[in-house]
Formats: sequence, C-alpha cells, structure tokens
Amino acid sequence: MPAQVTQSDIVERAPTPANDVVLGVRGVSKTFSGQTVLSDVSMDLRAREVHALVGHNGSGKSTLVKILTGFHLPDDGGEAHFGGQEVDLYHHGGDWRRHVRAIHQDLALVGSMSIADNLALARGFATRFGGRIDDRKDARLAQAILADLGMTGDMRRPVGSLSLREQALVAIARAIDGLESDQEAVLVLDEATATLPDREVQLLFDAIRKAAERGCAVLYVSHILSEIFEVADRVTVLRDGWKIGEWTTDELSIDRLAELIVGRKVETLSFEESHLNEQDVRLNVLNLESARLKGVSFKLHRGEVLGIAGLDGSGREDVTRILFGLDDEAQADVRIEGESVAIPSPQAAMDLGIGLVPADRLAEGLFLTMSTKENITLPQLQSLTVGGWISTRRERSEARKWIDRLGVLPTDPNKATRYLSGGNAQKVVLSKWLRRDPAILLLEQPTAGVDVGARGAIWNLIRSEASVGTSIVVTSPDWDELPATCDRVLVLAGGRISAELTGADLNEDSIAHYALLGDGTNGTGEEHDDKS
Repeated sequence: MPAQVTQSDIVERAPTPANDVVLGVRGVSKTFSGQTVLSDVSMDLRAREVHALVGHNGSGKSTLVKILTGFHLPDDGGEAHFGGQEVDLYHHGGDWRRHVRAIHQDLALVGSMSIADNLALARGFATRFGGRIDDRKDARLAQAILADLGMTGDMRRPVGSLSLREQALVAIARAIDGLESDQEAVLVLDEATATLPDREVQLLFDAIRKAAERGCAVLYVSHILSEIFEVADRVTVLRDGWKIGEWTTDELSIDRLAELIVGRKVETLSFEESHLNEQDVRLNVLNLESARLKGVSFKLHRGEVLGIAGLDGSGREDVTRILFGLDDEAQADVRIEGESVAIPSPQAAMDLGIGLVPADRLAEGLFLTMSTKENITLPQLQSLTVGGWISTRRERSEARKWIDRLGVLPTDPNKATRYLSGGNAQKVVLSKWLRRDPAILLLEQPTAGVDVGARGAIWNLIRSEASVGTSIVVTSPDWDELPATCDRVLVLAGGRISAELTGADLNEDSIAHYALLGDGTNGTGEEHDDKS
C-alpha cells in the first residue's frame, strides 16, 4: 500500500496563468459515507496540452474525473473556472459541461442501440428533408471516424453485440467526434487503453495528439506509466485523495514517477527460482487472450495459493472470470491434470471442479433475500434430497456444520444473508463453494470490505484448504496481503505478466515495482519465462 501522505510530500507550485487554462478547479474534496476520498485538490487543464492523472488504486483519480464530468458533486468549498469564467461545479448540468467529452472506464454506451446511433446521441442525429432521421448519413459519419481508429464493418450493429475492444473504440470515437469544431473542448480519458491491443493504442495516441494540436485540453488517466511519457506533457500525482504535486514529463523519469505514486523508493529486484514441484501441476493455462489479456500463460500446482496482482485495468480480474466460463470471447489452451478442457460456461467450470468466489459478493455471490442455510446448500442439493424432496433436517444440519466450521455470525441458519456483516457474508459465500470440495478455487478480492478480525480468519481458511490439496487462485488489489498468504504471485501490467514472484522476492515493494513499471519491456511481458 502507498505510504501515508504528510505535508512534506506535497509539492506546491505557482498557479497557472489564467489565459492558458480551459478548465481549472480549486479546493475540490469529496466524502462518501464519512470517508474522505478526495482532499482539497486543485488542477488546471490547459489548451493544446495532454495532462496525465496518475495514482495508486483508490487514490481518487476516478472520483475527480466524475466530478469534472458532472457524475459526482463535490463537497462544499470547491470552485471551478471554464474559459476564464467562474462556473457552477455543484449542479450536474450547465452549458460548460457540454464541452467536456469523457471516456469512462465503464464506457457508458447504450447496448441495444447501433454503433451509428450511439455516436449520434452525442453529436445529434443527421436529418433529411422533413426532419426525418438520416440513418445512412449517421452510418457514414460513424464509419469515417471509426476508420481512423482501425475499426470497420456494419455501423448498424448493436453495440451490445461487439467485443469489449470494439466497444472501447466506439466510446473513443463518440468522445472525439466533432472535436475540431469545439474551440473550448476538454477531452477526458479514464483508462481508455485498458482493453485495446497495441495497434489501436497507437491510433488513439495519434487522435489525442491531433486533438491537443487543435487546441483541446486533454486529461489522460492511466496506470501504465510508459503511456504517460509517450503521450502526456504534464502529470499530476494523487495519493490517498491528496494531490502530491504536478510536473512536466520532462522533469520526471518513470522510476521517479513510480516513487511519487507509492510514496517511497521502489527498488529494482531480482528473482529467486520457485521450489514448487513441477510434477504437481493441476492447471496449465497457455496463451490466454481476451479483451485485456495478451498471451498470458501460467501453471497452478496442487495445494498452491497463487496470487494475481496488478493495477485496475491490468486484466487481474479477467483471469478468474475466464477460468469460470464467464467470457465467451476469450481464447486459451487450458489443461487440467494434463487433459485439454473447454470452459464455455460456469456449469462447465463447476463440472471440472472449479469454484468462484466473486469480488461483488452481494450482487453475484449471494441471494440476499434467502437464508444463510439456503445460500450455503443451494449449489449442491442432491445430497440433501429424500425421494426427490429436500430434507429440511439434512439441510439445516449441513448448514450448521459450515456455520460452525467457518465461524459465521449470527449462528442462526434461517437468518437472511442481507443482514450479515461483510466478513460473515463472505464466509457464507466461501462455505457454499467449499461444500462442493472444488479442486480449483478462484477467489476475487476475498477480504474486500471485511474487518481485520474476519480478514485473518478468511486467510487462515484459505491456507487450510490449500494444505489439504485444493489449488487456489487469489486476485487482489491489496499488495500488502498477498506476500503473507501466497506461495507465488503473478504481477500483471498492460494485460501481460510482468513478473512472477516467489521467496524473498515476494513482497509489497516488488509487486508495486512490476505493477507500475512492468518488466523492462514497457509492460509487454514478452520476455517473461514461466519458471513454475
């Protein structure tokens, strides 16, 4: 985790001359449920300049972007200027906001509408004589702008039918469409390259440079530090919601920028060989390709806890989703116990002995209106039936066994899960999968939103399961937890494995180094050699 911010960390500089600023904010803060996520941040976006915004996961980058684009309203005390005039930052609308074009991480496209219509929603629909919408013209306009980004095909296709990469290109096209006619445009890109292959990334960079040359102010948010030095003129660093400072990219090196993000020097590291037995491989994944992942290969051993770390957008969570059959478009050669297998669906994954504890346990892991007992037993009811009917006595006894084993509170098996604390809810999700005795257990952020006491209990449970032979994959944004609990950690950067860490090399600083800096190939991972 990044070092705590002190006053000495914050670098003060003279304010920007007003005539260069398209959009500026002063003293912006934001609090959610009593927790301050943005503290007194000031920033200027200048015409003809690409301004990068960087920081660790949870540093406040996306919150600031959502305030600039009107999705969130800041706490009292902040102010904003646009085009030299003071503007209202405390309403979602306003004439000035129509000049702010944004590409958010969630893309914000209408899946049921066509590519052409999604672009026309922002630009305005073309019309024919009599005021009727000219679908053909809208399609031609969409085709022209997407061709510059390397995307062709029928512009009448529903956006929901596109791959994640194609949807990202549509969102980019929508944001840059008509920029040349807007003399006060601000273009905001939040992790816009996360799903793009290298060729499209370069086309996007070309579009960004052209927009800046025309006078546009660009705010570019990315975890990939090599991109910052390729496309940005200036960079602002956030840490724990505070602005640490602002520099031109000429003033920084990639190592110095990583140090500013983390709050301490990130040392260069060397690897130690893994001592895992090559003969105990249970899962072998070869050349995993998806919207975010680019040729990822790794092995998982019997009784091993394998961590997967990386910044948001690195592809960290995609690995577990794909292995549980939740990504139709992903491709890989997957082998379990040496046999090649296909995983087209969650049912296929479960049939192969794979279980998944999802990151969003409330939306995907539990039926909140059902009881603890029902949630624990639901995935495997066959053993609880008598003559085709569920035995309530057996169901209650089975639920109590798991409630006692994992220490779920309250102990009442009939309690609705929506009333459980975060830690106890997570224990219920773990219980329902452990009942199936999976050979491979995939855990996404298993201790997120869990108090310290429950966190220790969950990690002890994970290690206990590994000790009896279960193979476990853990994804987590918490770099301090993985070294204490995992046998090995793979670090992802830019959709590729930038490092495999074991032994003395497996520590928080090493994870930070390779997540932020990649592996010496700008995060491509092309020189990675799986040593497992």
